[in-house]
Amino acid sequence: MSSEPPRVALSVILPVYNAMPWLTVALRDMLKQQLPGGASLEVLAAFDGGDDGSLGFLLALANELGARATDELSTAGGAAPASNPALLQPLRAPETEDHPSFDAAQPGVDQRPLSAAEVAAASRPEHRLRVLRYRDGANRGQGAAMSLALAHARAPLLAQMESDDERRPADAFARMLAALQAQPTWDAVSCQAELVGWPRPGMEQYVAWQGPRDADTDCLYAD
Repeated sequence: MSSEPPRVALSVILPVYNAMPWLTVALRDMLKQQLPGGASLEVLAAFDGGDDGSLGFLLALANELGARATDELSTAGGAAPASNPALLQPLRAPETEDHPSFDAAQPGVDQRPLSAAEVAAASRPEHRLRVLRYRDGANRGQGAAMSLALAHARAPLLAQMESDDERRPADAFARMLAALQAQPTWDAVSCQAELVGWPRPGMEQYVAWQGPRDADTDCLYAD
């Protein structure tokens, strides 16, 4: 019997900033994905500061996953202060309507976070979680977090998720990989979005802009 670990076929980039409780669902949905041939994916959760318990959950999940998870500190950027100018700007009105974290008591929406044990129990044994973070814990912005994750990616293919996304079908990534293989001239593939939770005008416009789904190629995710 071979003792070699499964090959890492897909690196999933996940920037994390004040992402609770939705982070728990996003991680469950990524770690439950089934790739062709039992291939492995790695989730690169790049923690970008924040104080809502996101880091605590990432570390608790890493502890539950044991040898299938790592906590990796980066010295990139040294001890520089936060450099995200967007945080200094006043919020646009639509953002207060669209971003779920602005209201913790949305009616009819289950906002109970999954436990680290629940997420670990739902994960496939071939997948890995890599928690990436700066030693100084500073918030440098989503672009910097994604760059940190990209610098550590090991797979030949990349995927990107937001920390408040859901990816319900367990074969969603497999279907997108199959689409890429079937179309060798394609550089990337995306999928249709569906809103979950409550109405948000800006996101509703985004979904409408995407147009109707193609039932043959749909790889549904939720935001």
